[in-house]
Amino acid sequence: MPEYFIPQVFERAQNEGLNKKKINTSNVYLTTITEGLTVQLLHIGLYDNDVQSMSKMHDYNNQEGSHLDINDIRHHHEIYLSVTRKTDSDKLKTILRHPIEKK
Repeated sequence: MPEYFIPQVFERAQNEGLNKKKINTSNVYLTTITEGLTVQLLHIGLYDNDVQSMSKMHDYNNQEGSHLDINDIRHHHEIYLSVTRKTDSDKLKTILRHPIEKK
């Protein structure tokens, strides 16, 4: 998040979502993640087709001498850059991110 997005700004956004849009945001939270070494890729298209993009990430890991490091602490992340109700499904943009470790 940008530096200006402090907890007070987050709370205000949650309240506006609830009061103006009637969106329950009680399960949304702001946290800091220290990920360490990762590999990421911009996937464009349907969410269901991200398997092909992940395969490219795995191939890259193998070429670079690294491997996945997904465990109880380090997780796969998806960052959705598009608004699904406003974007054609073949143009949706998602950042796929996997924690990795050098072999």
